[in-house]
Amino acid sequence: FNQMRRGRGSWAKLTGTQKREMGILVDQFHSAAAQGCAKSQDVLGEFYSNGHGVKQDHSEATKWLEKAAHQGLAHAQHKLGLAHANGRGVTKCYQKAAKWYRKAADQGNTSALLNLGFLYEHGLGVTQDYVEAVRCYEKSAARGNANAQSNLGVMYHSGRGVLVLESVAADWFQKAADQGHADAQYNLAVFHENGIGGLEMNRARAIELYQLAAGQGLQPAIKRLADLRAEQKALGLFKRSSASLGELEAGQLDFGHQEPMEDDWNTGGFVSKAGDSRSVSPPRKKSSNNKKKSPPRKKNAKKRNGTYASSVSISEI
Repeated sequence: FNQMRRGRGSWAKLTGTQKREMGILVDQFHSAAAQGCAKSQDVLGEFYSNGHGVKQDHSEATKWLEKAAHQGLAHAQHKLGLAHANGRGVTKCYQKAAKWYRKAADQGNTSALLNLGFLYEHGLGVTQDYVEAVRCYEKSAARGNANAQSNLGVMYHSGRGVLVLESVAADWFQKAADQGHADAQYNLAVFHENGIGGLEMNRARAIELYQLAAGQGLQPAIKRLADLRAEQKALGLFKRSSASLGELEAGQLDFGHQEPMEDDWNTGGFVSKAGDSRSVSPPRKKSSNNKKKSPPRKKNAKKRNGTYASSVSISEI
């Protein structure tokens, strides 16, 4: 079963012979699933969900996942929660998603803990509860889930469900960034660029992290790198044309950097590493100028470079 799961994303690369062999395996899973084997039901549900060895059919996938979930299989319970959250094969219903996430989370499923925390954070299908969201994220993060680690960083930065502790936020961003998490790399870059969370201001390190995040297609990182290049170019032009102003250092120039946004649903796209479609996010707030607005600045607040990426719920294995 585990070998089949690891091979889910390679269907397009299979040869004709391998696909025929896959068809035989699907028949065997069908036979075992019909006899009540929960693991076979779970795997069969994923085959139909991803169109591996069979025609993609989300309704059929949900049917088999439900059978496995009712037998207590945590993986199937989580996948069924995703189906309800995304409206795949069933009518979208966050309440039902929360129900199945909770059942899987109670068995220690790290992805279910992540997604249940996401629902609590944003009040989707449950009463909004930041403290409960943090509790779920902490359990998932402690088991090494990079998405939960990144989300915890956001919570400690914004003070939702916990005290504002920038140093703790930096630690969680670092843990997630070490696993290649693009949002965490981006947020850690913002911390380094501005000297937040006990980190020394280090633009070189910030640029390195922005580049890592940009390499994964994260739009805010791509934009920030473009802004930094533009600032550097403007600084060069300014120096060449303003000799009478003396020897100004780059750090003395204020280019009107953007304020950090603690809950910015950026458009970079948080795509599942398992190949599933992204879990839905709360509706984007509209503004008159069609641009995201920064939260009100506190009096005498220090300007910071960059924009913080928000927490994200990602469908996972």
